[in-house]
Amino acid sequence: ITAIFGMLLGKIRIPLLSTELGNTGGILVAGTVFGCLCCKNRNISSLDILSDMGLYLFFVGNGIPAGEVFLEYISLKYILYGMLICCSALFVSYLLSGFLFGKKSQDRAAAVSGSMTSSPAIALAESKNKSTDLSVFAYAYTGALLMLTVSAKALYFICK
Repeated sequence: ITAIFGMLLGKIRIPLLSTELGNTGGILVAGTVFGCLCCKNRNISSLDILSDMGLYLFFVGNGIPAGEVFLEYISLKYILYGMLICCSALFVSYLLSGFLFGKKSQDRAAAVSGSMTSSPAIALAESKNKSTDLSVFAYAYTGALLMLTVSAKALYFICK
């Protein structure tokens, strides 16, 4: 149900940028919303299996099409653009989590991990401190993917 709702959500056009979230963004937003609203008692091991499977499918689904044209489009300019977008996500998540929302340092680590969309980083942060608020990671992850989608589209229009 969540995946179907997410795929429908992903088809909605964002008016100012004339783009959409796509299946991945829509499913991520739907999963976060449904998780917030109705999944208080969950089986963690089954979620880990689904999470890993989803990550594998994501890499295969995006890696193969990107690999076909990788050498045609690789340039220092695009590497620098990617670094700018990724570093701005880290900077914004650190500032928002600390100064605006007043989160503790371990929760800031969760926000930065989420902004990097890095599951290994949050696993490390959680292993060091079990009181890490994982909802911060989920919200930052969702926000980062949405902002990366929007900023990539905006950067395309600016640099065109």
